[in-house]
Amino acid sequence: MQIDLDGRHLGNRYPVEVALAGDAAETLRALLPLLEDRTGSPWRAGVEAAVPNWRELSAERARTKARPVNPEAVVAELSPRLPGDAQVAVDVGSVTYWYARQLRLPRGVPAHLSSTLASMGWSRAPRPRGEARCTRPAGRRPIW
Repeated sequence: MQIDLDGRHLGNRYPVEVALAGDAAETLRALLPLLEDRTGSPWRAGVEAAVPNWRELSAERARTKARPVNPEAVVAELSPRLPGDAQVAVDVGSVTYWYARQLRLPRGVPAHLSSTLASMGWSRAPRPRGEARCTRPAGRRPIW
């Protein structure tokens, strides 16, 4: 399923079975009453059972020693320090994996992921309490 404000973009990158033109929030609100409750599904129970194992594996990766620094450890340490009004921007490449494995966002904190190589930009004024950016310039070490 793909929802897009501009119907011309529906299915332009990958074929979709259900293409819906409209505002994502409004469209999802309209679809929500049509969904069946599946809280007792075996698939969901399997996923929920696997989460603790995945988190332990992620923690092991973050504890791995590296010189000069393990970037996954940096991202893991960032998680408990993110304020509730943070905005997270993630570049492409290795940092995407570190983000997916290690970062636990506070409820309501958005993450902005770059979806195309070399498309990341930072066009927002700096926040008064500071910010953290995780990006990796082409052919170079990550910038922290």
